[in-house]
Amino acid sequence: MEQFGSVWQQYRPDRVIALGDRYEMFAAVATTLPFGIPVAHVHGGEVTLGAIDNALRHSISHMSDMHFTCADAYRDRVVRMLGHDTGVFNTGALSVDNLMTLDLLSVEAIHQRFGIDLARPTVLITYHPETVYVDRADRLWEEWANALKVLATRYALIVTLPNADTGGLRLRERWKELKNALPDIMTVDSLGALGYLSCMKHAAFLLGNSSSGYVEASFLGKRVIDVGDRQTGRLVTPNIVRCPIETPAILAATDRIEHEPAHRFPSPYGDGHAAERMVSMLLR
Repeated sequence: MEQFGSVWQQYRPDRVIALGDRYEMFAAVATTLPFGIPVAHVHGGEVTLGAIDNALRHSISHMSDMHFTCADAYRDRVVRMLGHDTGVFNTGALSVDNLMTLDLLSVEAIHQRFGIDLARPTVLITYHPETVYVDRADRLWEEWANALKVLATRYALIVTLPNADTGGLRLRERWKELKNALPDIMTVDSLGALGYLSCMKHAAFLLGNSSSGYVEASFLGKRVIDVGDRQTGRLVTPNIVRCPIETPAILAATDRIEHEPAHRFPSPYGDGHAAERMVSMLLR
């Protein structure tokens, strides 16, 4: 917050555009208040009951005077929180804009660039800590790891490691331990947007608790098993199966989607013109 305050004092921008709900973003927005710098908040109104981001996101919305949400339900929640609809717009999601324009990589190109072989059935996994329930992290990991040991006999597993959340470092250590037990698991820090979305397109399904299993996966019509409560509160589209972090439940969810066809449905997150709408509202 001290560092952001110095930036605002030096540059005095006409407006700050803040995307998301992490604690770094809260620090940036909170320090605009003493300087009277208006804020446009992207992706407000969403709910993630299993993550501390929930409180940060709503706080950022209350400190902002413009709001660009990615779905009607989220716009409605911002209006209810603020008590008015002035400056609150549903523009759709910027990630859909990206997906409309990105030339996703082929299976062959992914193998050449990342050394990932998607020719066999592959599960793309992203599992972050449930930052609201730190006290139950050990028990949840045991259930999660036991399920993956079974799935590793049926699929190739690609794991993108957790980001800088509360408990993230400990979770990275656990992934290393599991990889020692299951050497065929591939773990990566980051594939970048192009690599990650390309792997998502070609994977058999997504598994874990990433928000990408909601917005991006819905656009691609990709099947998702969302575990635990980290994303509880988000819109659940027909491609998503939600289950607790319990070994039998995760395996049952896997059996279910293996025998169900992929769902094609209109994305509730816009038509790929979110940025155009945001620019139009800002200029107006």
